[in-house]
Amino acid sequence: MDTIDVPREEMIERVATFTDLTRSVGGFPDRNVPGCERTLLDVIGFAPRKAPTSATSRPSPATVS
Repeated sequence: MDTIDVPREEMIERVATFTDLTRSVGGFPDRNVPGCERTLLDVIGFAPRKAPTSATSRPSPATVS
């Protein structure tokens, strides 16, 4: 297998640093239950839903593309 040499500057563009991560306290159905509070650190693009829905709701197969 060939090795690819990546310049340091290019590699640093793809490194997630703790201070730059977006934080979210929403997005979990049990977030309001005492003892279940937590903060999600966004590294790969998670975003909680804008409007809360039922914790058991799922998109119907017809709406998934």
